[in-house]
Amino acid sequence: MKKLIVVLLATWCCGCVTSKVPASMHSSRSIDLNASLAEAKEAHELHDYLRERQLLEPLAKDGNAEAQAMLGFLYRFGLGVPENHTESVSCFQKAAAQGNAWAQQSYGAALLKGDGVVQDIAQGIVWLRKAGDNGFVSAYATLGDLYLHGKGVAKDLKNALAYYSMAADGGDGGANFVLGSMYEQGIEVDKDLRKAALWYSKGAELGFFMCQYNLSLLYTSGFGVPQDLVEAYKWAELAANSGPPDATTLRDFLKPKLSEIQRAKAERLVSDWQATHQRRKWQQL
Repeated sequence: MKKLIVVLLATWCCGCVTSKVPASMHSSRSIDLNASLAEAKEAHELHDYLRERQLLEPLAKDGNAEAQAMLGFLYRFGLGVPENHTESVSCFQKAAAQGNAWAQQSYGAALLKGDGVVQDIAQGIVWLRKAGDNGFVSAYATLGDLYLHGKGVAKDLKNALAYYSMAADGGDGGANFVLGSMYEQGIEVDKDLRKAALWYSKGAELGFFMCQYNLSLLYTSGFGVPQDLVEAYKWAELAANSGPPDATTLRDFLKPKLSEIQRAKAERLVSDWQATHQRRKWQQL
């Protein structure tokens, strides 16, 4: 009986010790983890992928989802490690299961293509939906493309438009461009230049240069929007800053058509947009 009591006391004491681990130890471990992840991201920015891998591997092995996702990226493109799509998918799958949205998107895309894993379109769609619902809205755009073109699923315009719209409303500039192009050209939908202008406008505000360029063309011609050469010049100038030659040509075409007052107003609008856009970027960091 005495022996049993001793064992029970020892067990209880062990439990007490475990439950009284100082909170500072947990916070210290969290700080170390964050520091290692930050160092890995810095190594990635410096293209020091070997150092990044060395930092990520123990964190990934310890079950950190962000490290697993980042390591999956290295294996996917052979950065600091031999390219290995099977290993990449394994990393993405582990991180996806823990709710990492970027990994869910990557894992879903791999399942769609059968890239490093047995192709499973149904499961690919499931994971892409999870990624979209988890905030990675470009996953919705991937689903929109899937249903628009009938890639491995029955072609479904209603689903395609719904997913593209969710991606666009969530801030995916590419999805705004696709929707704008569909309505401008009447691709799978009735041609509607007002709707085209609406979607281009949303994408332009996000900084997607093709939306900016196409919106400038609409303002130049007065199709879908009232003709406004100041707005046209503003968006052409912003698009030209991203480098496409057509946008530069359009801006130069518009420039002599504006009075000095109009040009000054357009340049002020460009500066205001850039300042606002920069503030948004900083707020998202």
